[in-house]
Amino acid sequence: MSAPKLAVARLPSARKTFLVGLDGSNLSFRALRLAAALADDMKDNVVVVHVSDKIDEKMLQSKVSDTLLHAGIQVRRQAFEIVECSGEWTIAGTLIYLANHIAKGTGVLVLGAAGKAGEEHGRAGPKGQLPMGSVALTCQEVCKVPVVIVKSTHSPITMPDVRRGMRPSCSGNPNGLLYVVCIDGSNLARMAFDTAVLFAKRQDSIHLLHIRDSGRSVTSFADDTEKMKSMYEAECTKLVSLRVVKSAIFVVVPQSQSIKDHIMEYVDSTMCDLVIMGSVELSKSTRKFKLGSVCSSVSRESAAHACIVKNFNVA
Repeated sequence: MSAPKLAVARLPSARKTFLVGLDGSNLSFRALRLAAALADDMKDNVVVVHVSDKIDEKMLQSKVSDTLLHAGIQVRRQAFEIVECSGEWTIAGTLIYLANHIAKGTGVLVLGAAGKAGEEHGRAGPKGQLPMGSVALTCQEVCKVPVVIVKSTHSPITMPDVRRGMRPSCSGNPNGLLYVVCIDGSNLARMAFDTAVLFAKRQDSIHLLHIRDSGRSVTSFADDTEKMKSMYEAECTKLVSLRVVKSAIFVVVPQSQSIKDHIMEYVDSTMCDLVIMGSVELSKSTRKFKLGSVCSSVSRESAAHACIVKNFNVA
């Protein structure tokens, strides 16, 4: 079977191309609204893909266009495509292939944690979110570009009544999203930080969360933490002084439980809108298609939307 293709040549060059998987469900349209909120309406493109059954194309395309225009995405920077899923190409496989190839490494895949079936038949967990479906799980594990998983829990920025230019947050801020970025001193953590900066607008806030490893020697770990803290605090100061974001802080939490539990606790206490984490697992041949346990658990269990940044961002 030939590989799926998108006719997006007419779109202008972009800093990032957000590929949104849409199946017509309410959660997929919430994913579309979050993608529009994360995109820069002057620099980024938003490509919406319906991997296909037979639908009323004109009605769905009109709803997509209205949603993006309401969020401020210009017509010239949006595209809607229906891709037939047949033969060996699964829905997840099609989305992964398109995300990996659409923009030569500048893509971001955005999709709901559950599709129509999950929305209709899934049972919400203790925090109100639907369990992640097989498409979302496969995409976040295998896709090479950053993957944003949009949850079914209440998130003001994904609601249809949000006025253009406003960024209401789960944290209660009426105009400014909150991103939590997991930092461990690796190059991948730096990529996660850079991804947050790309997503953020000037009224948003970024919290850099470092869990201090209790298993290392006190001297070694204190030196590394101070170097990391000094570097990222300088970056935070620069972001605020240049008015890239409203606020940015570096938070150190001494480890007293599992790293995953610390992250979940911080995400829940701050009521952040998006938690951004890095996963290096794709570089390990023995675990080629598996996320690290921390990333996997947080993305599945957290009420916040989750972004997984991979150790390479090219097809």
